[in-house]
Amino acid sequence: MPVILRRFVTATQRTSIPLAQPSPSLFSRHVEPKLTFIFTHPLLYHRFISSSPAQNPQILTPQQQPQDPVSPHPTRTRTPLEKQFETWVQNLKPGFSPIQVEEALRAQSDPDLALDIFRWTAQQRNYKHNHLTYLTVIRILIDGKRYRHAETLVEEVIAGACEISVPLYNSIIRFCCGRKFLFNRAFDVYNKMLKSENCKPTLETYALLFNSLLRRFNKLNVSYVYLRAVRSMTKQMKASGVIPDTFVLNMIIKAYSKCLEVDEAIRVFHEMGLYGCEPNAYTYGYIAKGLCEKGRVGQGLKFYKEMRSKSLVPSGSTYMIVICSLAMERKYEDAIEVVFDMLDNSLNPDLLTYRTLLEGLCRDGRGDEAFTLLDEFRKRDGLMGEKTYKTLLNGLHFLHINGLPVSLLREIGNEFKLTAALLSIIAHFIEPISFMAAFQCNVMLMANVSAKSKGDVTELQIGVKHKPASCEIQAHKGDRIKVHYRGTLTDGTVFDSSFERGDPIQFELGSGQVIKGWDQGLLGMCVGEKRKLKIPSKLGYGDQGSPPTIPGGATLMFETELVEVLGKTPSAGKPKDSEL
Repeated sequence: MPVILRRFVTATQRTSIPLAQPSPSLFSRHVEPKLTFIFTHPLLYHRFISSSPAQNPQILTPQQQPQDPVSPHPTRTRTPLEKQFETWVQNLKPGFSPIQVEEALRAQSDPDLALDIFRWTAQQRNYKHNHLTYLTVIRILIDGKRYRHAETLVEEVIAGACEISVPLYNSIIRFCCGRKFLFNRAFDVYNKMLKSENCKPTLETYALLFNSLLRRFNKLNVSYVYLRAVRSMTKQMKASGVIPDTFVLNMIIKAYSKCLEVDEAIRVFHEMGLYGCEPNAYTYGYIAKGLCEKGRVGQGLKFYKEMRSKSLVPSGSTYMIVICSLAMERKYEDAIEVVFDMLDNSLNPDLLTYRTLLEGLCRDGRGDEAFTLLDEFRKRDGLMGEKTYKTLLNGLHFLHINGLPVSLLREIGNEFKLTAALLSIIAHFIEPISFMAAFQCNVMLMANVSAKSKGDVTELQIGVKHKPASCEIQAHKGDRIKVHYRGTLTDGTVFDSSFERGDPIQFELGSGQVIKGWDQGLLGMCVGEKRKLKIPSKLGYGDQGSPPTIPGGATLMFETELVEVLGKTPSAGKPKDSEL
């Protein structure tokens, strides 16, 4: 045993004296206190277990007490919250009822004080909280953001701490639906209400649960999971005789539309008259969006027009989905009409909606109409910024120039000089477009018009620039080969080269992995041999080209060198004479 601890025990056993018996006036109502001791060692224990000499006259007065190097601790001052708690406890008369406790709880502005009063009253004899006091304190705790304490009281109610009531259970369901990890608890309370005799779910109960489910319809695969719960609750609501209102029916329609179950949504829509409910803008909007997303654009447009005939204004998302769906179905006149209707109602389409409509017109050869519409939209859309306008304009110019036929550009290049052709075509657009748009148009025109007839060929031309003395290994159809190459246009522009990269291309000859000019022009080539291929557009990239490096209809020039023949693939057979 350590020396200090041994000295402490010895001093305690030798110097302790019993306390005097307490006064009968102080302890007459309490249990007989046990005999305690005071450690008289001044350095080990300096605090006495008594409040004052008046309460215990046998204890020495301060003048008689030995000098203690450490002074006694002063009495702690009560906080205002403690004083307020004592005041309310004193105001509750003996034999108070739950109604009086509820009034005391409602009068509290501090949720912690309300919870202290609630817990203190629960410990008193012959008193038990009812559903009113639980409902009041739970609401006070939720308003005060004391969610952990509210969760504890909710668990007590579910466990049967008080009788059940519809307002109490609806408040619990509302609280649980707002908490991420208590979502399932809300349905536990709902199932308990279904099994009860005098606490059946009401319209408010179903509205809370439907709303909570719809907040989780963020992804289509997740929506199908919760759609089963929506179907089940709808059947239970009808079986229990609860008459839904427009808000609840709209949530059911929204759930079906989100999952693209539009036929079910339309069925609920037609049942609204049976419950005395009138469809509103949200009703039509959910169905119109669901039909358009399902691909039934014509039927969705019909619901949109019916909604507008009743002077109902759709939401911005409904407008934009209808516009995009009509544009993708090439119903441009209807889409333009819906856009102007949206702008008349002070709603503004986003960039994607404008692009879908205008670029669709441009791809269908109605580029001039698209430019005119863009200017009209800019005048009527006060929120269309300069950046949005330039983005739309540049996209239209690019599509419009790219959509010109290659034959027309060739005729322009043959009839005039290249620079004159460029200036004549760009002159129509140069005033309203930015420098970047003009640059894009210039690049595309240069690429298309550069394929002039001067260097074009109609058949594959093969020239051998170098052939090794011995040709033991040749490339045949089905062989895997490695080839170095440098590709140029007829004007000498290099568009690709493996020589600079130092990495030859590897492919299977004759299997369509490269352009046809290569599959034909490299047959019978020896390892180390160098060939120059002049490939017409029909054996290259055709009229569409490979923008931005290879224009449409371009003749391609390749300098090639066979580096290695890796051997035939398992599917390749022996070479035929026609392949050499």
